[in-house]
Amino acid sequence: MKLKIVLMIVSVMLCATIYAQTAIQGDTLLVKQAREAAKVEDYAKALELFLKADKTFLPTDTTDYYGCVQQNIGYVYYMIGDKANAAKYWERALAIFPKFSENNEKLLEVLGFIYEELGDTDNQLRIIRLTQEHNEHELTLPCVDPECILGRAQYYASIGDNGNARESFNMVRSMVLTDEMTVKAYEAYALFMATSNNDPIAAAEAYLTAAKAQEKIDGKTEAFIMLVFKAAQFSFMGKSNDKAIALYNDVIAFYSTSSTNAARNNIIKCKEGMSNAYFRKKDYETAISLRLEVLEHYTSVAPDKVKQAKAAVDLASVEKFSKHYNEAIEHYKLALVLYDVLGDAEKYHETAVSLNSCYISAGKEESVDERDDANIQAQNKKLDEIIAESLGNLQLYKDYLGKLVYAQSLATIAGCYSMKGEYSNSIEYFKQYIPAVREAIRDEFRLRNENERMRIWQEEKSNMSELQELLVIMPTGNETLMPDLAAIVYDVELLSKGILLNSSIEFEQVLHATDAGLLAKYEQTKLNDKRIDNLRQTANTDEELEQIKSLQLENERLQLELMRGCAEYADFTNYISYSWSDVQNRLTDSDVAIEFAAIKTNAYVLDEDNYMVALVLTKDMPVPVALPICNFKTTKLMEQDTLLYDTPLAGNMVWGTLKQYINGKKRIFFSADGSFNRIAIEYLQWNGRPLSDQFEVYRLSSTKELCYQRESIKPTNVVLIGNIEYNNYGELTGNTKREVGKLRSTGGEFISLEETRHEITEIGKILEKTNVKNIATLQDVEASEQAFKQLSGTKLNLLHIATHGAYIEQKKQTDAESMQNSLLAFAGANIGGEESEDGIVTAADVAQMNLRQCDLVALSACETGLGKLSDDGVFGLQRGFKNAGVRTLLISLKSVYDDTTADMMIAFYRHLTSGKTKRESLRLAQEELRAKGYTAAKYWTPFILLDAME
Repeated sequence: MKLKIVLMIVSVMLCATIYAQTAIQGDTLLVKQAREAAKVEDYAKALELFLKADKTFLPTDTTDYYGCVQQNIGYVYYMIGDKANAAKYWERALAIFPKFSENNEKLLEVLGFIYEELGDTDNQLRIIRLTQEHNEHELTLPCVDPECILGRAQYYASIGDNGNARESFNMVRSMVLTDEMTVKAYEAYALFMATSNNDPIAAAEAYLTAAKAQEKIDGKTEAFIMLVFKAAQFSFMGKSNDKAIALYNDVIAFYSTSSTNAARNNIIKCKEGMSNAYFRKKDYETAISLRLEVLEHYTSVAPDKVKQAKAAVDLASVEKFSKHYNEAIEHYKLALVLYDVLGDAEKYHETAVSLNSCYISAGKEESVDERDDANIQAQNKKLDEIIAESLGNLQLYKDYLGKLVYAQSLATIAGCYSMKGEYSNSIEYFKQYIPAVREAIRDEFRLRNENERMRIWQEEKSNMSELQELLVIMPTGNETLMPDLAAIVYDVELLSKGILLNSSIEFEQVLHATDAGLLAKYEQTKLNDKRIDNLRQTANTDEELEQIKSLQLENERLQLELMRGCAEYADFTNYISYSWSDVQNRLTDSDVAIEFAAIKTNAYVLDEDNYMVALVLTKDMPVPVALPICNFKTTKLMEQDTLLYDTPLAGNMVWGTLKQYINGKKRIFFSADGSFNRIAIEYLQWNGRPLSDQFEVYRLSSTKELCYQRESIKPTNVVLIGNIEYNNYGELTGNTKREVGKLRSTGGEFISLEETRHEITEIGKILEKTNVKNIATLQDVEASEQAFKQLSGTKLNLLHIATHGAYIEQKKQTDAESMQNSLLAFAGANIGGEESEDGIVTAADVAQMNLRQCDLVALSACETGLGKLSDDGVFGLQRGFKNAGVRTLLISLKSVYDDTTADMMIAFYRHLTSGKTKRESLRLAQEELRAKGYTAAKYWTPFILLDAME
């Protein structure tokens, strides 16, 4: 016997045929004749004979033989299309066979299948419960051979228990396997990695391993080449374009020796895949050539109007992208004719929209009717079908397919209602979705490494975005729905802001506090991940593929040891659990919490149609309130406005919009989003003064920071870095000079910052007066990259760095590239040298450090708060230090002056050591700077505090 995989039912025809055609010792003549009739598919005769035989049994009969007869009667009823009677007799057989027997197991399979066909949810759920009971019994039995362990792996994967699934798969993969078993195991593992882990590259590698084993069994047969084909598909999905093309060519070479229709079809499928890969590589001419072959195939060689229409649209999209507008227009027109013939209103509408867009791009005044009404009707019909199916299966998903599938189903239902314009129903299901997905993600993250968490979150982001968009796109007349919607979106902001950053921080903090050995294992998994990523870019040999597999197995083993060895691990994702009501419980009557949300709509790409929205919460509110602040075009103008902090225009727009909620309050807690991460909105003028002079204003990564219980930390171990020698031995290249010319001081290279000597000297004296005993000062050539990195893992709790800093912005850079382009300069930065000691520390370098016990890092340099704006926050130095575990950051959003920065920083520490809070210390330091005559905003507004909660 083996574990049955919930809802993954094999064909009833296969199972039932075995029942009907297998003779049993002691068969009566009637039963033998019935079986013979079934074999020749004379089902009417077979049913007549089986029913006659059935009457010869006594009502009290409970023998296996009687059970087999009931199975056979059920089979014949199924074959003649009477599913109700098939279920009736199979239920009779189920009641006869002993629990956990092989026959019992087979009946659970076919009954689950037939109740799904009948739409009988109650009985389907009952059968699934019995299947689970069977599986739980099987799990108690010894299981040591690869077949058994693989069955368990597939079972765990089917119920969403990825931790145990991963462990079981790894047990199988680490065993000595026959070639046949290798094929079976790695095919199953590939499916697991593709579906449960969304890791297409790992899936591709597994399919290649299965293919090599299949080749050893019987050579380069079709079974072998189909595994290669799957590896090609998943290589493309994993953006490994060259590997995908090479594998597709292998498949084409195999089928080129055959002239059958099936072979030609497989070749065309490969060319479709290759065209996509070439398109992604920006080789548009090759992509067009291949798509022309695909179109010709479905037009003349193997005519298929559905595939022909799709091929025409695919071809036109590449032609349009590569500015072959006339050709694109003709192919869009061809697709329109085909979709019209097919009666596919939705596809016709989509193609018409694309064609009209192409006309505009080509500068033509032509257009085509997009048939909106017909499309809406077709779309609504399809949406109704999806809603009905999802609602029908909702309880089943909740009980048996795991929390994440259940949450995603709720989002599907909500999204469909939204597309239909039924916003009340949409919001009702989104209200259920948020707590469900919060719980699901929390549980999933406990079982996953960082890369897997990222993949899970990427899948959920579209649902989150769709929900947020309702604040902007919901038409008038739905005002009564706004309170519930605002509450949901507030929770989306709490869940989403910094979710991937915080998951890494919290996990490492727990491990650091629990067991240094466990932390070392965690660090080893991160190192292995890097090695795997590097190998995937270059691996060509079997040995390199084996090395990838070995590293993956090691990482899986380490992950399981981490889960089992850390008792506090179950709590490390608490930050995911907070809702707006948890934040509200931390507010006093004099507080207001504001989550800013930069909401992009899918319908438009113009900045005028994307909005910054404020979600406001006070102690006495029944739910949060949503208020539109401005569109993205305005926020970008604010970023460029040199008089932003000197006039009341922006302040009136932002804080004036919120005046009824902040008037009479003492403390404002806000979390920025989008462009507001680059603007010190706490310093905008309102009522004639900067807001920060009128209220206690706290900028937080997320207002859920209010929910954390953190002890205050007094500085005891301090490191001060400044007065750095950058340029003893050489100069920067001309290109680098231009890039760093805007750093803390003017000039074309890392020039000496004279005021930083005074800055760190005075700060050291101030700290000494407050009896801080452990103060280390790194300056001149001692302020090296190596010395800085050696601070990792120490008990440092205050770090001050006075140096050059920069964020080098580039078009279309990735998150990872942005982390590399956010930098601090240390000793020898003008010398260059090896990357590991070139005097340049990037945000990516900082992110690898452990500064978990550091309460405050002050980055006294230019642009240390800037970075790429992403859905998960700002990718730059602030993320690097946050990832390293630092609690509070003092960072800059602009270029800063050497002398005034030093004055302000010295004043900041003087007030901080006198007992003032970080926030008040910075405010007083800014006030002192203005009192000295530096009233222009460029002197005192660049620096902000992030997460300066006391």
